[in-house]
Amino acid sequence: MPRTDTTMFFFIKYPFTLIVFLISTFLISTIFGMVYLPKVDNTIVLNMTGTFSATDMMIFNLKFYALELVVLICLLAISSIVSLIVPNAIIGAISTIVITVGLVYVHDKFDFLLVNLKRIFDVLTNVPNESFNLWAICMIAIGLIISIGVWNKRDCLD
Repeated sequence: MPRTDTTMFFFIKYPFTLIVFLISTFLISTIFGMVYLPKVDNTIVLNMTGTFSATDMMIFNLKFYALELVVLICLLAISSIVSLIVPNAIIGAISTIVITVGLVYVHDKFDFLLVNLKRIFDVLTNVPNESFNLWAICMIAIGLIISIGVWNKRDCLD
């Protein structure tokens, strides 16, 4: 009987769920803004020069939600590693929260895990800060490598 690859299923399913969640949030907030908020021709963004049209702000919002997706995938990587190690779901959830808060106390570069709005606006407004990109990529890569390793080691289908 051919072996199914359960590892890829989990790495496609959960980020896809996050993407669907963020797209639906983006669409609901955009439709709400178009229907209920006053119309403007252009706007100004804090820490950026110039005015932005509605199309520019739509692109800005898409970038914001893309960076929010990166933060959520980082949190997913942490919870994935913890849930692979801790057998109890409740203890795993509490451990994920403790580890996330602990990372912020260990080094302030991880503050994007808890207070991500400020860090995302810093990235979008070109405030010089390369730590978000570096730490986010490292967390996603480490989470992916550890999860793939554990899933391949614990494969029940062999």
